[in-house]
Amino acid sequence: MSEISLEPNKKIAINDRGIFVLETTKLDVMGITKLRNSFQTRIVSLRMNIQDLERKISSKKQQIANLELALKQLNTPLVDELIAQETEKIRIAKEKAEQLLKETVGNDVYDILQTRGFFKFQAKDGITYKVSKKGHVFRLQNKDWVELCVIRPSELPLPDFVLSLFLNIHEAMKKFPQKHRRW
Repeated sequence: MSEISLEPNKKIAINDRGIFVLETTKLDVMGITKLRNSFQTRIVSLRMNIQDLERKISSKKQQIANLELALKQLNTPLVDELIAQETEKIRIAKEKAEQLLKETVGNDVYDILQTRGFFKFQAKDGITYKVSKKGHVFRLQNKDWVELCVIRPSELPLPDFVLSLFLNIHEAMKKFPQKHRRW
């Protein structure tokens, strides 16, 4: 490190971190008192920050302990058995819904739904519709497919929902609003 004196109280310091201008000022009694007060204020402020952080850490540790206890209660054989039972009920309901869909729309339409992902049909109102196996409904309008706004209940198995869409549209078309996309 090298230093170059500019004035009696200013120096230029050059080192591996950069070039710096150093200025020295002699402190009088008032300056020393102000500096002490500044340091004391800063120390008190930092200690208060540490106390606040320790309180927050303590609160977060309590939250973690509560979550760990709740997780432990959810990881019992009884809960695992309930999950297995519900999963089996859902699997059976889905199988039954698939079978009902296949029986209602017929093997040919069902195979088209499985391979293409959708099937088209003309409803009693003379309009052509397309229903996807994911539950989306489209109406042919001026040579364009317009998606209709249909909300699926989360508890209803998807095949049952697709079947209900087909039956509602095919037999007694209700006015479904068009889906408006917001970009």
